[in-house]
Amino acid sequence: MKIIFISCGKTKAKGPCKARDLYQGALFKKSLAYAEQLGDAVYILSAKYGIMHPDVIIETYEKTLNKMSKRERQKWAHNIRETMQELGLFRDPEFIYLCGERYREGLPKGITPMEGLSFGRQLQWLNEKLGVNV
Repeated sequence: MKIIFISCGKTKAKGPCKARDLYQGALFKKSLAYAEQLGDAVYILSAKYGIMHPDVIIETYEKTLNKMSKRERQKWAHNIRETMQELGLFRDPEFIYLCGERYREGLPKGITPMEGLSFGRQLQWLNEKLGVNV
């Protein structure tokens, strides 16, 4: 079972709305499109809301793991792992992370196909996977 995690995005619409519609950035939208093509299950990792299904209704917020202390990030990752357990995601999973290092830190090992790529190269990689000619 392929379970894909994508990170939230900085650019947001006005909430409340579905998480999939709240995040407006190109990287988020392309990551979500690719994840939904590839995965059996897709979840968004949010600094504020934790792990969530793309169709959950949430409010607009301003919070990022990049501005959290190491202790806060460790607590966040612990809460994510607990939620993964509650959701039953550890039954024969293949975790794929389409998110930055901070959002993977402390989470179960998985495949990170865009690791080390710059923002522009991530968009290019996703365009190639989605068959988008830019």
